[in-house]
Amino acid sequence: MPHHQQVSPVCIAIDCLNSTKYLAQLDTKGVLEASTPQLKQAFSRMNQDHVAMADEWFRLMNSRGWYQVAQARPETVTQAMSHLQTVISQTQGWPAQAVQQQYQPAQGTWTQFR
Repeated sequence: MPHHQQVSPVCIAIDCLNSTKYLAQLDTKGVLEASTPQLKQAFSRMNQDHVAMADEWFRLMNSRGWYQVAQARPETVTQAMSHLQTVISQTQGWPAQAVQQQYQPAQGTWTQFR
């Protein structure tokens, strides 16, 4: 007689969270590689939906104690936000800037094209 094991709600929730995270990653790739504005927009909408679904799964799991995350220290959050603001300010206007510069691996520097 076969032995049937039941899949626990925790395992189902973990699978749903991981699946929606994976779909969000695929959608992001679709946005970046789509050849038409309509496809980009469709992938973008799907991405927003999948990110929202993943967040719902996370909040459900977190509320039931199935997915615990440590609270970040306030100084760590401040440092991360500062770093992100620096990255954002340095990449504004980027790919146009990158086309005008050339990376020199031996020196680890960027030089302006002339």
